[in-house]
Amino acid sequence: MALALVLLLVLGALGYGLWPRGEANGQSDGAGSGTAQAAAAHAESAARALKALPAVKVSVDFVPSRLGDEARPRTHAALTVTAEGQAGGTLREAVSGKADVAWKDGRLYLKGDPEFWAQQPPQYAHDVKGSGKWVAPQKRSGYYMLNHFSVDVGSLKPASLAALVRQVTSDPGAVKENAGNLHGRAALSYTASGWTVLISSEAPYTVLGIAGSPLSTGAVRSAGWTPLAHRGGGVVAAAFRPHAVPVDDPSGFFNPYLIVTPQTATEKEAQAVRGIVTGATSDASAEGMPGAPGQTDTAAPDGPQFDIDETSSRLCTTRECPVSLTITNTGDQPADATLYINAPGTSGKPFPLGTLAPKQSKSVNTGRPNQAPPGQTVTVWIHAFVYSSVLYGPDPSVVDRLRARGLDPTSQLSVAAPLLPAAVKLLDQMTHGSTKPQETVNTQALKALNTANGQGQLPLLSQIVNSGRLMTPLDLPDVINNADKIGSVNSMLQVAHLLETDPAAKVWLDGPYMANGRGYKTDYLYTTTKDGKEVKRSVQVKTITSHGKVNSNATKGAKQLNGEVPGRGGNLPEEAPPGFDRVLQLYFEPEIGDYYTATRDKLTDYLSGKRFQGARQGFCNDDGKPRIDELVIINGTGTHTWTDLKEIKVPC
Repeated sequence: MALALVLLLVLGALGYGLWPRGEANGQSDGAGSGTAQAAAAHAESAARALKALPAVKVSVDFVPSRLGDEARPRTHAALTVTAEGQAGGTLREAVSGKADVAWKDGRLYLKGDPEFWAQQPPQYAHDVKGSGKWVAPQKRSGYYMLNHFSVDVGSLKPASLAALVRQVTSDPGAVKENAGNLHGRAALSYTASGWTVLISSEAPYTVLGIAGSPLSTGAVRSAGWTPLAHRGGGVVAAAFRPHAVPVDDPSGFFNPYLIVTPQTATEKEAQAVRGIVTGATSDASAEGMPGAPGQTDTAAPDGPQFDIDETSSRLCTTRECPVSLTITNTGDQPADATLYINAPGTSGKPFPLGTLAPKQSKSVNTGRPNQAPPGQTVTVWIHAFVYSSVLYGPDPSVVDRLRARGLDPTSQLSVAAPLLPAAVKLLDQMTHGSTKPQETVNTQALKALNTANGQGQLPLLSQIVNSGRLMTPLDLPDVINNADKIGSVNSMLQVAHLLETDPAAKVWLDGPYMANGRGYKTDYLYTTTKDGKEVKRSVQVKTITSHGKVNSNATKGAKQLNGEVPGRGGNLPEEAPPGFDRVLQLYFEPEIGDYYTATRDKLTDYLSGKRFQGARQGFCNDDGKPRIDELVIINGTGTHTWTDLKEIKVPC
């Protein structure tokens, strides 16, 4: 029996302000809409009320542009935008990473934590020196000010949103539909010129939501360093122009997409925003600061760094040989330091040095037994290492284990200091307990970790591993090698949210679950408890970017849950273990069109219709038995679940 345990992903799990689930029936000019003339008057009334506000609070869910099937995590913004276009608020990445944001006169100001900066291209985790302070992102090669939120925040002001509402609702070609019951209010949707606007169909008439691409024609714009049409005297590369992409073109460019939920703000809130903006603009360097997007000079120190200088004599002729070492913090941040010395005949005891400020030095003088037999000279190697919790986390034994396996995180990981503790913990998890040769394991883990660092995936992976409930850490290198693909990232985001929201969940991510003497795997499996009962679920994830791929991808996912699709490279096929509920998750991306902003009822109509017939048939095997126990669709309006497949007319 399938238990409906709701899983909220990128948008749902964090409580983002999405368009709520409605009761839409998809009928054009639905009940309560009145005449076209009356509907136009209602839309004008809503636009006029929006424009008159001193400020507007907007909840924005933003999907960046992408090429082909590259990863594209969402960013959520909670902003207050004044009538003149100043703004303040926060940006949050999908799992971890937050930044305070301010906007004035076409200029973006950010104060982000290390996890936020680690996910921002092009530098990703290689340079996070701007963490914790206001920075003004620097002009750079490339188009957008901030790829993960390439929105001109000032264009979200009340007058601009009102202008966009008028543009869409007055378009003679606009498609008007009943959007269902939102926030307890009946609503109409208008779609034209790449934008969709939702307006309450009963007084007081209010704008409930706006969705579309900021590259589409309209008052809400993208934020680039130069006008969209030209840059540096030349035409902007085609990838940065708004254009249509064939729905089944995997190498095409996909425009950014946003969903805006506006709410009334007061004059007092507008004044508070102006104060935030004044503080941000005065604190941030006019030239930009290290850590801002596009900063390419990473030669400057990043966090604490420790140099060890040996000052003892090279030749020892006494029974006890002196060992004198000087430790200097050559970095730009104070940090605790403990010196470990390993030499023949010594115990390797630690020498706590306290906190060393930048450029501060401390010396350690100790001794070791002379290892040379009488009348002979031998070479003795002394190994010294400085441990700091700022660099390696609170547990020194993690570094000891890595060094025992032949790994040196100081020299083998190219990771910014604030992210190094997470990287060290990941490396420990990925190299512990494997049956493969240790050197092979080390090489694969280092390659994967540096790859993840370069893709901005360290915060996501750290969230998963830190739970202590990922049962397949040794399989992470294989997962990471595909982490730049949108489908793989969707799976990891789902797992991260599951582990965060369900403290009883144990997860097998793309790794074997052992049962009946053999291994089973799907995109991820997990066990948990609900109402005192054990729940076992096997999940296959498919990301859908066009209508043309829905039937084939959904059918393939259903077959994979039953071991009916051959494995790659001679590996066993994916298959749900016996006794596990088989769950198919479909991620609808913005390119799929109207269904990205569809409510559950509209999706039910779609799934029950002729266009989805191929997938419904694919949900049944040749013996007329169901291949899946539950269907989940995640789109721009949230997470929607069907446990009774008869509801969508599955014929088995």
